[in-house]
Amino acid sequence: MHIQYGHLKSKKIDTPQGARLVKARVKKAVFETLREVIPGASVLDLFAGSGALGIESISLGAERAVFVENDRKAASLERKNVQGLGIDDCSEVLLLDAFEAIPLLYRRKDLFDIVYLDPPYHQGLVRKSLQWIGEYDIVTHSGFVIGFSFSKDAAEYEDIPRGALKKVLSRQYGDTYVVILEHR
Repeated sequence: MHIQYGHLKSKKIDTPQGARLVKARVKKAVFETLREVIPGASVLDLFAGSGALGIESISLGAERAVFVENDRKAASLERKNVQGLGIDDCSEVLLLDAFEAIPLLYRRKDLFDIVYLDPPYHQGLVRKSLQWIGEYDIVTHSGFVIGFSFSKDAAEYEDIPRGALKKVLSRQYGDTYVVILEHR
């Protein structure tokens, strides 16, 4: 896979075997929506997989990215990718389950301008993730949570107590549903 945007454009990153990657047109739509927010942002890539969303954000000017992945091989690939791209000074890879990482980040007083939420499909992880993100309040004021799910699972984003997170945009791209929530 190749980075599509920013100063790292066309650089190759390795992806975990069998990983479900966010389609190029979906990423393009998300990054165009966030183009004014990404420069200087602190980014959290939960369920990071290859780390592509966080890496693309750094390429577009994000100040730092934290990648959370519970699969040892995928986390190893993320470390290899950030080192190979020379962005390890502004990247942190946590080999943790998302529900261990969220309270840890809260205790460290880490706040994020952008949180990418792209969990494995059909496992109810969207609902639980949003509840934990809301409970632990790791999103800056006016920060965003960008969620990805299979279109048939879009209901996971509805009727969830999200505290200060308010839906500002939702779209379907083929079989992918994207929602953008803002912390207000």
